[in-house]
Amino acid sequence: MSVSGLCDDSAVVADDVTIYRRVPPKNLKYDARRGCNRLGSATYTDADDETSVDLGDCLDDRGVPPESALLEFSTDEGWGLVEITVADAKAVGATVYRDPLDENQCHGIVIVEGLTRASHLTLCAKSRWVVQPEGACDPPHIRIDRYGHPIP
Repeated sequence: MSVSGLCDDSAVVADDVTIYRRVPPKNLKYDARRGCNRLGSATYTDADDETSVDLGDCLDDRGVPPESALLEFSTDEGWGLVEITVADAKAVGATVYRDPLDENQCHGIVIVEGLTRASHLTLCAKSRWVVQPEGACDPPHIRIDRYGHPIP
């Protein structure tokens, strides 16, 4: 769905809702200092500045565990699942909308258009593992300072 189709206020998601993001192996970057794979800055980036997520309130209403987001993917292939809140996304200037699909009624999108690399790193820093791939760092992110710069 395009941003223009999301003007209805009912599509906006409350700040306290948890959002779940699938993490493909290509978004994990080796951190030599920590000796494990951390989230890369592209974790919250998809085509057209719209990042696909699953919305926790919808999953809860349906009695579906968040891990269901990985059903079509094999965790044996290194896929992971992280969570943040809508408030975390809004804090860096992103907007979260409901975008139900026929195959996934709990689908949402995070609009990340115009966000800086530092903002993407902040989203990674706020992330927590729901499904942690083998060899992934815990916590999954690199530490950043208040300006969004990585802390060695």
